[in-house]
Amino acid sequence: MLTAPYPPHAEIIGRANLSDATKTKYTRAISRMIESRVDPRNARQLAAYAAGLSIPSRLQLKAALKVLFADTATWLKAGATPENLAQVQARLLNLEAMDKAIHTHKPESEKAHTWLTQAQVDSLLALPDPSTIRGARDYIVLAVLVGAGLRREELSALTFDALKQLPGREVLEVTGKGKKTRVVPISPTLARRLHAWQETTGGGNVARSLEQSGALGESLSTVGIWKIVNEYGARLGFPELAPHDLRRTFGRLGWEATHDLILIKSLLGHSSARTTENYIGIKIQLDSTVSDSIIHEYQPTIGD
Repeated sequence: MLTAPYPPHAEIIGRANLSDATKTKYTRAISRMIESRVDPRNARQLAAYAAGLSIPSRLQLKAALKVLFADTATWLKAGATPENLAQVQARLLNLEAMDKAIHTHKPESEKAHTWLTQAQVDSLLALPDPSTIRGARDYIVLAVLVGAGLRREELSALTFDALKQLPGREVLEVTGKGKKTRVVPISPTLARRLHAWQETTGGGNVARSLEQSGALGESLSTVGIWKIVNEYGARLGFPELAPHDLRRTFGRLGWEATHDLILIKSLLGHSSARTTENYIGIKIQLDSTVSDSIIHEYQPTIGD
């Protein structure tokens, strides 16, 4: 029998290789499920509970359970013996069923993505008061997201060491998903504001929290970044504006300026051009192209 004690979910998630913010989100997702008296071993019950969640909450729950499932599977396999092998296999199949019980496909009625126009971006960046610490901080958060296309996790981890001078242009060297590094050229205005902000902060993390006293903290969480974007989005007339909407806006405006899908793909750190195409909300026409009207099939005639 499998009678060994098993650690609680908070302990399992706590030792996972995740950021502190992600651990907090995952632990909260599991706790809410438990508070709703849902038994995840009951696939039907789990599926019904998950179906009532928003897509973001459903995704968080599924990801959190994956962490628990992986740890549970390791524990089960480590305790397998010839006597309990059938029980172990049954539990592993049960874990697989639980994972498949949560469907994360986006329904047609789900909120459409938001892209800002250039005029709206200008209005957004004009909202923070640059004469205050809070306003200078908020401008940097908004400007780096929309002016460099960073994910909020990337901005939360970004330090001033990422700001580098290349011939003719300053860039941000960003470490993204899968520890992949990409180089994002930035505008002289953003570079200048970053240098001014560095003088204020003294270095370290670019995105910083603010204490109630007004003093700068050492870093800013992804939740803190989301709150800043949401606050200014509401002032602009977009009450549901999120950091990813600013990243999408970077991609969309970049495409409109260059019509270079491969460049935008590289700047966003996508592995697939099709991902970028969907991300910026523009269907690239591949059935025909300018080249089709220039290069024609050559039919040689006798004597050529």
